[in-house]
Amino acid sequence: MPQDLLQKAKECFKEDQEAFRDNRERMLEDLRFSNPACPEQWDDAVRRSREQSEGGARPCLTFDQTNQYIAQVVNDSRQNKPGIKVIPVDSGADVEVAEKIEGMIRHIEYSSRAGIAYDTAQEYAARIGLGWLRVVPEIVQAERNEQEIRIKRVHDPLSVILDANSQEPDGSDASRGFVETVLTKKAYKELYPKASVISWDSTDRLDGWLADDSVRVCEYFYKVETKVNNLVIAGPNGERMTVSEDEYWRLAEQTGMRPPVEATFTSTQTEVKWVKMSGMEVLEETDFPAALSRWCRCWATRSMWKVAATCAA
Repeated sequence: MPQDLLQKAKECFKEDQEAFRDNRERMLEDLRFSNPACPEQWDDAVRRSREQSEGGARPCLTFDQTNQYIAQVVNDSRQNKPGIKVIPVDSGADVEVAEKIEGMIRHIEYSSRAGIAYDTAQEYAARIGLGWLRVVPEIVQAERNEQEIRIKRVHDPLSVILDANSQEPDGSDASRGFVETVLTKKAYKELYPKASVISWDSTDRLDGWLADDSVRVCEYFYKVETKVNNLVIAGPNGERMTVSEDEYWRLAEQTGMRPPVEATFTSTQTEVKWVKMSGMEVLEETDFPAALSRWCRCWATRSMWKVAATCAA
């Protein structure tokens, strides 16, 4: 099973990577063009012709007019910090509960130093049109397996690849996603001493999973959807209750009677699986503790930035 999962994951990664290739090249060009330390704004052919001119090398001066506008967008975001607002939207919602949840979210942002993640995503969104941040669980007490939510930055937006078949602009319909990390072989062996880096075939090398001095490691998120039959039944006090088919029969066995069924419908139960893999083997795998894996893809505009929760798996 792990090898089947690995092969499928590698095929999906290759497909999504190919679909993202053109955008990736344009984004890399944007990064080089807007690099504040050394903006590369000359065409390579023109630069070479000037540097190799028969009359002697001619200067290639660059007067950067880009970063002032990028700074304007980024600084506007820093002055008007984005935040998560909880709004009760229907008659069954409780204002006090919404306020308490919002307080919990503020604690999560404070503990995560979420401002760093927001600023990083915003700057990349201004430079290349795309920024990411992640919402992930983090163990705070290992002996009890207690976890807290953390908002993390993604310092390399090109390391994240979403489902190539996703159609929504925010990626909310994606069924899978990858986060790529390139490690040195020494770091890889320290993290995974039992993993292999010597038996990989030439295909892995050609696909970029293994180089002479580096190893690619990917986090692979994917959704597993299961159809569930639901029954609407009358409760003991006359209230309507919705239970799954298994719960219905379990209830009937416990009570010795079958509650009357008023309606039936089918729903989709979604689970998210998380796999950490190299090109050769599955290193770790578990269930991701969420109905949807949470990501944020960010776009910059002149006066504001929009954060859209997206599904990476």
